Amino acid sequence: MALSPRTSQFHQLPLWILWRIWKSRNVLYFQRRHIPWEITLRLAQTDAYEYTEANTVAQINTRSRGVREEDNHDRWRRPERGWIKCNFDGSFVNGDVKSKAGWVVRDSNGSYLLAGQAIGRKVDNALESEIQALIISMQHCWSHGYKRVCFEGDNKMLFDLINGSKVHFGVHNWIRDIHWWLRKFESIHFNWIRRHHNTPADILAKAPLQNQSLFLNHFWVPNVITYALHCDYTADL
Repeated sequence: MALSPRTSQFHQLPLWILWRIWKSRNVLYFQRRHIPWEITLRLAQTDAYEYTEANTVAQINTRSRGVREEDNHDRWRRPERGWIKCNFDGSFVNGDVKSKAGWVVRDSNGSYLLAGQAIGRKVDNALESEIQALIISMQHCWSHGYKRVCFEGDNKMLFDLINGSKVHFGVHNWIRDIHWWLRKFESIHFNWIRRHHNTPADILAKAPLQNQSLFLNHFWVPNVITYALHCDYTADL
């Protein structure tokens, strides 16, 4: 039976305490510097947490459907029955301008459920903008009670980072946030799709938010994506 992250962390803690005691002994012997036991324990707890997190990332495909590339890139595809699909995108101008996010949620019939726009924090590059957009869209889907969600975007590097096939320490904490949020869902997978098949989310990410809002939940279909949604729907009939 698989252990929960918290239980696994508890089981790992004695090993990391021994490791930290040994390191503290070396510091005392070679550097004549004493490390208080409270700090040693705190460092061991951090080590156990980071080890558990790293293993959770490595094993994540056993819990989810993982990251997969759409088999057919010629069109947007509706999700499987019982699932919803959330297409998301980020809009990055430069490091002095706050990044924006846009996302669209549709059901297994290809019907519109909701959409959203948000102004996030300032980020350094387009990858961070995409990551921020994914996290915001995950939070929004979770707040609506969706349990089985396919998140689809057009930045392949992001999905390589999520499944652990690539590492980028500049966005390490962002990726941790994604893995923390995905545990909120019953089942989840991530799809990479070509940019020109992610049009509705791209339009929303670049469109201005009304009334200087920082967040918009679109219960009704926004006019700016009506045609793009129609094209997706008819292409997948």
